Amino acid sequence: MPRSTWDCWSIRGSETAGVGYKILNTGDTKLSVQAGVGYREERPEELIKLDTGQDIRTLQSRNNDAIFTAGLDYSQALTKTTTLSNKLLVETGSDDTLITNALALTVKMSTRLALSLGYSLQDNTKPPAGLKKIDSVETANVVFAF
Repeated sequence: MPRSTWDCWSIRGSETAGVGYKILNTGDTKLSVQAGVGYREERPEELIKLDTGQDIRTLQSRNNDAIFTAGLDYSQALTKTTTLSNKLLVETGSDDTLITNALALTVKMSTRLALSLGYSLQDNTKPPAGLKKIDSVETANVVFAF
């Protein structure tokens, strides 16, 4: 069976419950921390793309484990219409640790519309075979407030 490309990816979900504390909560600056425990499930999948154009997906065995989470949320109003925010989340279990950091700059265009530019880094200490350890995402969003 001739193969043109091979790839591996993973579906991951987690549920957690915990507590949080606001360290700073002024008009312009907000800083909070949170911690919790939960459950994580991961389902790796192998994808083989054949020269014929057909895809074959093979599910791998599930990985389930208990996790501990810790987070830090920071927000700073730079002007009346511009806010810088950063969210850090650490999710650790017996299999690996996933660290996600999301930085965003949001500019209000009106009372209901805003433009948000973001940059997110995700570091997995032990990703499934074929996946990168560090991944990044750049975003541009139009935000609508209800």
